[in-house]
Amino acid sequence: MAGSRAKLIRDYVTNPANIFIPRRTFTKKGLNQIFKLAKGTDVLVVNDDIETTLECVTSLYNICGESINLIPMIEGNDYRHLEYALTPCEPEFIPDYIPHVIDVGGRVIDISTILLIISKITTQRTEHS
Repeated sequence: MAGSRAKLIRDYVTNPANIFIPRRTFTKKGLNQIFKLAKGTDVLVVNDDIETTLECVTSLYNICGESINLIPMIEGNDYRHLEYALTPCEPEFIPDYIPHVIDVGGRVIDISTILLIISKITTQRTEHS
């Protein structure tokens, strides 16, 4: 989703080299809920579209390892066999039949994105000095 939006605005930006996709991560508070799940638990991951859902799955595997099984929600599939769903502030997309919902809260910009912003600002300042 973010990559698609970046392509849409490319023609409207003075310097397209300054367009970047921020990386997002989860807060410690949100992650604590995940760490309480039993090892091997199957968890449906739900977000507003498949692209951001896959971003969440990737981020969670990078942070949590493979202690739980993350299943990205694909619209139209039936997940009645699952007991847990996880979402970053998008509970309205979780099927009503999933009994346990874990809302890990909104994702925040990660440190690599903050460093990239600082780098771009510093580079632009030195180029214009």
